[in-house]
Amino acid sequence: MVLVPGLLAAAAEPDAPASAEADPPTLSVEEVLANPLGDGDYAESRRCLATSRYRRIEIVTDQALAFVGRGDTVWLNQLPHRCHGLRRDMVLVVEQSSMRVCARDRVRGLARASTAVGTATCPLGAFRPLPRENFDAMRDALVAAHRNRTVARTKRSAPGDGG
Repeated sequence: MVLVPGLLAAAAEPDAPASAEADPPTLSVEEVLANPLGDGDYAESRRCLATSRYRRIEIVTDQALAFVGRGDTVWLNQLPHRCHGLRRDMVLVVEQSSMRVCARDRVRGLARASTAVGTATCPLGAFRPLPRENFDAMRDALVAAHRNRTVARTKRSAPGDGG
């Protein structure tokens, strides 16, 4: 959990005055991946991932998916754009044309207990392998940043907020 405080400190401006009304810092997948860790902590991204390499897919945010492997590896996939309506409690459907999942293949989220249509189809990005312990801290940071952004957006749209 050392990663999360370091990320929040890196996202804050060093000389910015503290303000109770300032938006909380938000972290994107790029900012989390740019956080300086050891050279061996992140590996090169890859375009495709064999379906035999992962056991399940976890929706981290509406722009990040985790393909959880059989061993200690998790492949983080940052979608090129937000997949509007994608929530962590949805079932993910992957539209693929081979035994591999590749960048530009499409995914969409379906509600678990509803007849709702679900999200639009959204393209995948490249796969970045991460050690499990790095992924756990990254997931926590991304989820916290997403929640903070949602709270700030809700507060701004509240009646009488003036903004």
